[in-house]
Amino acid sequence: MNPQARTKTETKAQTNGEKKQPQLNTEAIFTRLANQILQTKDPEDIFRETTDELRDILECDRAAIYQFNEDWSGQFIADSVDEKWSSLIELQERYPKIGENVNNCSIRDLTGTSSVDTYLYQTNGGAFNRGEQYRVANDIYEKGFPNCYLKVMESYQARAYIIAAIYIQDELWGLLATYQNDRPREWEESEIQLLTRVATLLSLAVQQQNYVNQIKARTEALETNANREKALNKIVDRIRQSQDLDAVFNVTTSEIRQLLGCDRVAIYQFNENWGGEFISESVDSKWVSVIQEQRNSPEIVENINACSIRDLGGYTDTHLQQTRGGRFSRGEVYRVCNNIYTHNYTECYIRVLESYQAKAYIVVAIYQGSTLWGLLAAYQNDSPRDWEEEEVQLLLRIANQFSIAVQQSDYIQQVKASNDELQQRIQREQTLSKTIDRIRESTSLQDLFDTTVRQIRRFMKADRVGVFRFYPDSGYDDGEFVAEDVVAGYPSAIAAKVHDHCFGNQYADKYVDGRIQAVSDIYNADLSSCHIDILSQFEVRANLIVPLLIGGNLWGLLCVHQCSEPRDWKEEDIQFIQQVASQFGVALQQSEYLRQLETGRQQLDEKARRESAIVQFSARLVNRFSELVQQNMQPQSLLQFATDEMRRILKADRVGVYRFNDDWSGEFIVESVGGDWPRLVGTELAKVQDTYLQENKGGRYANKESLRVEDIYTVGHAECHVELLETWGTRSYAIAPIFKGDVLWGLLGVYQNSHPRHWEDSEMALLEQVGIQIGITFKLSDNFVQLREQETQLQAAAEREKTEREKLQKGALRILRAIEPSFRGDLTVRAPLSEDEMGTIADGYNTTIQSLRELVRRVKEVSSRVSATSENSQTKVEELSTRARTQADQLESAIAQLQKTIESTEVVTTDAQKVEQAVQEANRIVQAGDSQMESTVNSISEIRDTVSETAKKIKRLGEASQKISKVVSVIDNFATQTNLLALNASIEATRAGEYGKGFAVVAEEVRSLAYQSAEATTEIEQLVEEIQGGTNEVTEAMEVGIAQVVQGTELVNETRDSLSAIVSATSKISEIVEEITRASAVQGDNSQELTKAITEVSEIARNTTQSATEMSNAFRDLLSTSEELQTSVSQFKVDEE
Repeated sequence: MNPQARTKTETKAQTNGEKKQPQLNTEAIFTRLANQILQTKDPEDIFRETTDELRDILECDRAAIYQFNEDWSGQFIADSVDEKWSSLIELQERYPKIGENVNNCSIRDLTGTSSVDTYLYQTNGGAFNRGEQYRVANDIYEKGFPNCYLKVMESYQARAYIIAAIYIQDELWGLLATYQNDRPREWEESEIQLLTRVATLLSLAVQQQNYVNQIKARTEALETNANREKALNKIVDRIRQSQDLDAVFNVTTSEIRQLLGCDRVAIYQFNENWGGEFISESVDSKWVSVIQEQRNSPEIVENINACSIRDLGGYTDTHLQQTRGGRFSRGEVYRVCNNIYTHNYTECYIRVLESYQAKAYIVVAIYQGSTLWGLLAAYQNDSPRDWEEEEVQLLLRIANQFSIAVQQSDYIQQVKASNDELQQRIQREQTLSKTIDRIRESTSLQDLFDTTVRQIRRFMKADRVGVFRFYPDSGYDDGEFVAEDVVAGYPSAIAAKVHDHCFGNQYADKYVDGRIQAVSDIYNADLSSCHIDILSQFEVRANLIVPLLIGGNLWGLLCVHQCSEPRDWKEEDIQFIQQVASQFGVALQQSEYLRQLETGRQQLDEKARRESAIVQFSARLVNRFSELVQQNMQPQSLLQFATDEMRRILKADRVGVYRFNDDWSGEFIVESVGGDWPRLVGTELAKVQDTYLQENKGGRYANKESLRVEDIYTVGHAECHVELLETWGTRSYAIAPIFKGDVLWGLLGVYQNSHPRHWEDSEMALLEQVGIQIGITFKLSDNFVQLREQETQLQAAAEREKTEREKLQKGALRILRAIEPSFRGDLTVRAPLSEDEMGTIADGYNTTIQSLRELVRRVKEVSSRVSATSENSQTKVEELSTRARTQADQLESAIAQLQKTIESTEVVTTDAQKVEQAVQEANRIVQAGDSQMESTVNSISEIRDTVSETAKKIKRLGEASQKISKVVSVIDNFATQTNLLALNASIEATRAGEYGKGFAVVAEEVRSLAYQSAEATTEIEQLVEEIQGGTNEVTEAMEVGIAQVVQGTELVNETRDSLSAIVSATSKISEIVEEITRASAVQGDNSQELTKAITEVSEIARNTTQSATEMSNAFRDLLSTSEELQTSVSQFKVDEE
């Protein structure tokens, strides 16, 4: 039913005999069809009449309606077709395979793809259900459809079609289709539009009909519900008023069957072991009774138990007994089956249902409080049945009332039995209270167990009650009875040790979680053979086991045994034993708490003792450090003291000090070992080649980390390492690093050989502290030795320095005494020489004095010569100063005369520059005049041209005015004639009388216009005459002006020639003045240079005079200084007398 999507090529005209359809009036047709559809109430009539109308309107061969089912399959529900074509409705009834072919091809062919999902019901309506409105095919053989779909179309005898979707509230309901069978057809847009709009009308009609049907169905449902409500109220009243539960069930099942119109209604009750049976039934006489059948054939019940839960819920636990009612017991209220053959039930369960002839059913749970009591079931036997929600709700309400009735009946029975139980409960509570008081008052755990088991056995009338305790390290596989009370004649369990290799792995965790084992008969409880063997040796037939817990850990078991016969343990018995076990747990917890307190106290005492010993040891260690420093003891003695004290305090088997070599191997150098353990120091065992420490240069210890090992066999040591430790007898150890400054020096180790050991943090802290103290000790020892060596060296150096200092002092005194006269000016003395340092100093003194003596001698000679020279130079300098002063005065006079010459030259230069400027200005003015003359000539030429052109235009204006005169004459003649015509028209209008009045008015207006035109032409003629006269005068004036302009042009040209001659003359004058200016400037420059040179010479003379004066003063000072120097030098003695 689904063709390919419409494309642009589909609208191409088909020329194979197709005639062009006329354009449809879609609005009129649509309105008529809408009225017709709305007036028809029967949907079948609407579909039939609509398809007939569409086929007539569109002049096609077929119009049909296709409706989808819920599973997206479908069928034709209306088909209007010409007589010569087959009916699709009849065709699909006779050949159902057509529908299969449609489903098999439609989606693939409509989408144009080879989709694997090819069914309408698999695609939920295909592309139409995704909102597509219509599909068009002008020729099915040009669409590329597969052969299967072409065969389907050929079975419809279709060659072209339009298909429009019919939607009901945005959901695809069906398809409206028109077919052309005899030929291809190009469908018009108006035809497509009409079909889609009609599809919309059909969707409205279907919606309206659906709404009417819903109203009818609701009305009928309300009536049915009202009747059912009345019947239900009647049933409820009967259930509430009756105390006979069987009578209530029998009457109610009958009324339910009549109310529902079903074939059977039955009530099924569960037993305590979750088996069960039918207890009430109402069934039509033509069907067998299930109650009678289960009496005759008990296997029916067994089959039900074996199959029902598996088939109802799909569980692998297939028994009602094992599932305790299956899903119903976990709160599921009901189950509905409309057809037992479509629910994938197993064959065994289907056979069970067939045995009581059921094909459909409703099963509702009946609860007693929160416990599943039974099931209320309604069966349809003759056929499948779609059960309605109201029917389910009816059964639910009745089942609820059944639950109330069952609870009431159970409550009455409970009240009757409660008196007997109350007495037993009071007695049990009293016994339990006494037992609890005894437990609380008892100080001995064993006495508590013995007394309690005796009381329990007597109260419960059991054959044995015992307390079993597990061994702590047995993994809950071994233990023994620590308390027992047993009836004489049965073996005592106290004398036997119990080993059960299954208990630890399989049951211990369950008992920790609170498991209670209540076995009525050990031979019928699926116990393991090993468990039965253990119980059999104590002649146990039934047992009740409750765990004894301490802080969430399984301590033991409280056991109650019945040896004489099997026994069903009551819930009260179990609760009583639980309470006793709980009190036992409290007692055990209290005992354990007291034990832990005592252990904790002992540990605290031990810790306090150890801490005190550690403090004392630390104090003694410090004292030993002081002794080491004061008495210069060897560090070896301190190490021995530290190892002995640590082994004593820590109660270890060995404490040793290990020293590293340069290659990170090492050996034990000090140890303290107790017992019979072998010594390491002094033997080959003390030398250790640890590859880890050598490769990692100290490993973790180089990072100042310590190491504690509780058991060498559980920490993953290498085999070679374990073997080494075994040779020392070590089982557990702790090691701390020893650093000398920042360098890892060695290790301090504590070893436990006898057993594994947990090293406390305080012990590790002590070990690390002692390691640090030992490192400090070695560092202090090294420092002390260095201080002693430095002290000896300093003392020797001080003695040497003292001797040298005294020797130097003596030599210095000897030299000072020898050179003392030199301090008074005697330079002839000598310092005594020697071979030591003072001899070198004396030699230096002698050399200095000798040099000083020579210097003084030369100073005397030079000062004498300077004095004589200074006197002569002073006289000559004074003469030079006088001559220089005279020369300076003469130069100043020459400078003054030269300055006057310079000023005259500057005046000439200034005047020449002014003349040059004036000549240049005159030259500029003449040039400007020449330019203006040239501009004047050009302007006069332009004026002449303009005047000539103006004269020509004026002449043309005169000629044009003459033409105007001619035109004015014509207009004047025209006005005269118009005036005559208007006069004639007025005369004719007068003759016409009343009818000519209007025309007379027009004629009068025309005549008035003609008169005005005549006046205007007269004025124009006068103006034209004036213009002609003016133009003549202007023309004459223009001719005179042109002559004057020509004459002015000639005068201007002559003036221009004169100005050119003036310009040439001024240019020559300018050149002469410029030469004068240059000569004056050169003369001025030369005078300036001469003045400068003379000025410089004068300045030199002046400076010479000043220098001469200064030299004279200097010679005078030099003479004075020379005299003073001679006086000073004369004090020194330089020659020996």
